[in-house]
Amino acid sequence: MEKVNMTIGILLVMAFMVLFSTTSSLAKMEKPQKVKFADRVGWKLQNDLIEVIVLEGGGHIVSAKFVGKGMPDVNPFWIPGWKSIEPKDFDKKKHAPIYGDNHEGKLLASIMGHNICLDFFGVPSPEEYEYGGITVHGEGPVVMWKVMKKWANENEVGLVYGADLPKAQLHIERTVVLKKGEPTFYVTEKLTNKGYFDRPFSWCQHVTMGAPFVKGGVTVFDIPAYRSTVASFKFSDKMRYKEGAEFRWPYCPGSKKKTVVTRIAATETESSDYTAQLLDPNLPYGYFTAANPNLQLMLGYVWNRKDFPWLDNWEENHARTHKPWKGKETTRGMEFSNTPWTYTRQKCVETGKLFDTPTHHWIKAGKTITTNYVGFLCKIPKDFRGTQMLDIGPKGITVERLDGKKMDVPCSDVENIVK
Repeated sequence: MEKVNMTIGILLVMAFMVLFSTTSSLAKMEKPQKVKFADRVGWKLQNDLIEVIVLEGGGHIVSAKFVGKGMPDVNPFWIPGWKSIEPKDFDKKKHAPIYGDNHEGKLLASIMGHNICLDFFGVPSPEEYEYGGITVHGEGPVVMWKVMKKWANENEVGLVYGADLPKAQLHIERTVVLKKGEPTFYVTEKLTNKGYFDRPFSWCQHVTMGAPFVKGGVTVFDIPAYRSTVASFKFSDKMRYKEGAEFRWPYCPGSKKKTVVTRIAATETESSDYTAQLLDPNLPYGYFTAANPNLQLMLGYVWNRKDFPWLDNWEENHARTHKPWKGKETTRGMEFSNTPWTYTRQKCVETGKLFDTPTHHWIKAGKTITTNYVGFLCKIPKDFRGTQMLDIGPKGITVERLDGKKMDVPCSDVENIVK
């Protein structure tokens, strides 16, 4: 009888050990996996709620989706309808007829989703393009990024990747982390000046969303804007907004005298616009939310306002007919930035300030600047009409709806981004 009891005891211990081992392995998240995304090389991070994919080419964050049952199965980011290639494979002679024989071609060949603009946000001068081969929005989104570290444990999964910008003499390093039980992705970026002189620079997180998430008359975009203005130059032949008009978001004077509500995705057959928003100086953080109630999905970002005091709003709705656009793309860019306009670097520096706020920042020789921000997904009800306010606290992010109801998004480390 003693032997039987001992055997049973040993079996129970073994069973418990197997159960514990199985539970632990299930609880532990996997390290980031190398994947193919839209014919590009990428890395996928996944926790128990969401997955995020980043690309080596340009470093773009190209996908953020829920993975659980009963959750929206939609990637809100813009994936262009044309074939995408790695920036290292771009050959002007071969690819200019496809993507454009100008300073945009190389970026358009590889752009998608959330792309970084660095070391400037805008267009190069003719001399920079012809002599230096500098393309729109700088080197950051058109160089190959290298993975330096990846890890996973029972609490989080993370990836560190970065790139040298040899012509700009900068180095960018980005860390992306997903934590267990949170539908969020934490991002830390470190920018190092490897040059021998202090220099001005622009730094923009060009977060671009597209169809089916962006739908005319349905998708709504909310921000804590303080002062807003339409581009003071002719942005396109299909502008909905009055050129150069200052306004209080979201009510903007229209090009045809009718007031346009900027927070609602355009319903026009063709339109293309750009506005710059100075974010509320009374908040230590900036944010935007983009929501499609039909798909029951919200994408949002929160960042430190001192790093990115501007939110640049770019809208493209079947208006660009040249290659590779061909009048087929719908996008909405909510671009948090340290500069309001897509100027040349010279004009950006010469402008100096807009609304008493600098239009560029400086980085000292040999120094490193660090910024933090967080992106999040949230399932919303079909009667969701917009965000009144976004608050952050010890428990995470609270979205106050226009109807006064509140939604909480678990985000345990969000307060650290405003320090």
